[in-house]
This record gives sequence, C-alpha cells and structure tokens, in this order.
Amino acid sequence: MVRWIRLRINMMPIVSGLAEPLCDVIILSLHSSWAFYHFLGFNPYYFFIGHVILNCVLDYINLRNIQCGPLLFSKFQFIYVWFFREILSTWTFIEAFIQPRTITWGARTYQVRLGGHTTLMRDETKKCKS
Repeated sequence: MVRWIRLRINMMPIVSGLAEPLCDVIILSLHSSWAFYHFLGFNPYYFFIGHVILNCVLDYINLRNIQCGPLLFSKFQFIYVWFFREILSTWTFIEAFIQPRTITWGARTYQVRLGGHTTLMRDETKKCKS
C-alpha cells in the first residue's frame, strides 16, 4: 500500500499528496469538528463521534448496496475492520510521506520522479548463471 501511495504522490502530487489525505475520515472529522466548534459553537467531541459513526454507517449501507444482498460477515466485524482500516490509512500516508521518492519492490529499489517516471537505483536479485 505504501508503494502505491508513493507512486501516486509522484504522479499527481496535489491530488494524492494534499487532497486525498485530507479526505480520510479521521482527519476530516478532526477538521470539521474544529470548524463547527469555532464557527457554530458545537461541541467538537460530539460532532467528531457523530461524524465518524455516520461515515461508518454510510460505508456499510454502500457496501450492502454494492453486494446486492447479505454480507458474509457480521456488523461487528465490519465495524472492527472499518475502524482498523481508517486508523491504518492515516498511518500509511504518514509512512509514504517519509521517503516519497524511493520505492522498494522485492530486492529492487527504484527512484521515482514527478510524473511517475522511475529509475532503478539498486538491484539485489540473485542472477542465475547459465
């Protein structure tokens, strides 16, 4: 996942590097709860919890509609995995921003330039002698 985010950051830096992390549920809930507190006086803790729960419910409804029937897992499993994924997605973006120009794939390390162009930096694969 980190490799893919690094590649997308270099291909579309404004969209993947700035807009996409701000649309994650945790970050978006923090920003919107602060804004609603600052401008409208809402309690930020209640707004944050309500915003996260609303996103979780809407994702569940969306998944049910896409699957056209009952899901193969319980609602509790969905909620657990949904929260786990939302927390990890924020961490994955942070990890991708640490070294956005290098991608390690197997034993090879690539340098990525803007536009998604790559050059091989290091190749540590074992070569067969024929």
